[in-house]
Amino acid sequence: EGPRRANTASFFPLGTPSACCWLDEVKARDIHWGFIPQFIVEDWKTFFPEGTECIGLIYMDVWPVGPPTVYTLDPAMATQVYRHHEKAPKPDNMLRYLHPLAQNLDLATTHGAEWRLWRSKFNSAFSPKSTTDLIPTILKEVIVFRDILRSHAGKDGSWGSVFTLQPLAISLTFDVITRAALDVRLHEQTRGPGPLQRALSDQISQGVFESNIWTLPRRLSPIRWWKIKRNTKVIRDILLPSIYSRLESAVAAAEPSSKSKTIVDLAFREFLQEDPAQTTQLKVDDAFINIVLAQVKGFIFAGHETTALTICWTLHCLARYPSKAAKVRAEHDGVLGTDLEAVVAKIQTSPHLLNQLPYTLAFIKETLRLFPAVGPVRAGKPDFNFDVPGAEPHPSKDFLILDAARATGHAEHIWVRAKEFLPERFLVGPDSPLYPPKNEVVEGHRCYQSGPSMPQTKEKMPVHVRIRS
Repeated sequence: EGPRRANTASFFPLGTPSACCWLDEVKARDIHWGFIPQFIVEDWKTFFPEGTECIGLIYMDVWPVGPPTVYTLDPAMATQVYRHHEKAPKPDNMLRYLHPLAQNLDLATTHGAEWRLWRSKFNSAFSPKSTTDLIPTILKEVIVFRDILRSHAGKDGSWGSVFTLQPLAISLTFDVITRAALDVRLHEQTRGPGPLQRALSDQISQGVFESNIWTLPRRLSPIRWWKIKRNTKVIRDILLPSIYSRLESAVAAAEPSSKSKTIVDLAFREFLQEDPAQTTQLKVDDAFINIVLAQVKGFIFAGHETTALTICWTLHCLARYPSKAAKVRAEHDGVLGTDLEAVVAKIQTSPHLLNQLPYTLAFIKETLRLFPAVGPVRAGKPDFNFDVPGAEPHPSKDFLILDAARATGHAEHIWVRAKEFLPERFLVGPDSPLYPPKNEVVEGHRCYQSGPSMPQTKEKMPVHVRIRS
């Protein structure tokens, strides 16, 4: 039993009084579920006094609140899930929750051949070149964001009134993503929240993760179904004209335009290059249009809140660690100059300069190590077991698999001086004790995962996060 339990444990928070008391007395009662694995890792000796090292898997029975769950706390365990993603697909819970948004037609919810088909169409849209081409457009929205922040600052160096940053960051990401996807300017930052943002936010809130007796009234509520229908129409009416315009222009063109830069343009160009005749037929295919619409909705959903949170945490860390912020400013002064007005023109004409800010990139990586936006979720299956060194395979059948990214980022057995904010760890060589774990991009640093579901580019950092920093 010793080796078998060395890297895993069963944990029943609702049935273990000590665990309930620990959360009640030591941590806040309204704690977000994402923090629980982190606190368990930080205090693992209390829960598992017979263990010799920090556990790699935690099996949790959270009935009747939710499904049985296994948290991956060891990067090697998490990596197994994504290397065998076909055996650990997206769970029904997630598909059910996201169904009101795009009817499970987008990349976030599709599987297998359908997912591979559409993922291949968007490969070029996530390339470094395509991202660089979008920088002047993104910069315009970031300038609006900057001016809004300045308007909240006090006069003559004094403090301004307290305001909430996250809604402003969400409006920024809405404006950026819709321009990147369709070249549509919504002006969410100055006029919003507009109809699209309100409808999308409300649509997401209509999702139901669990299907049980507790959620039955909500799932059957006629008001809920009316809201879903209403939001679907609002979103469709706003996005569909732009989609039709771009698709029809692409079909009518004799050759694919090399100037197309939006996500939809680049994806549709892939169809034109493969089979122009087939694409002409798809122009009037409602099913095809619905899938394109679903992908656009999926991009807005998947990117707006996670990126907004990253912007908020990055600004938080810039304020909290002034010595590190000074290094970021010094790097910007050296590469972009000290004339703030000239910086805008320099980035617009030479967007590649953003790739010459290694300390800024390291700063954002360190922010995401400590404050990841979300951890991926998968469904356990009978033919997928965790390979635990020195132990029998550990099952995943009937379990929800959650990547405890925050716990991994704070784990002292993975990261040297894990509690400290040290962007330098991403800049040192392998001879330094600060050097990240082996294969940290794939394993030790879950915010920058590699694998079939990730963008096919090393430049995964949201560009507007870099510009905002």
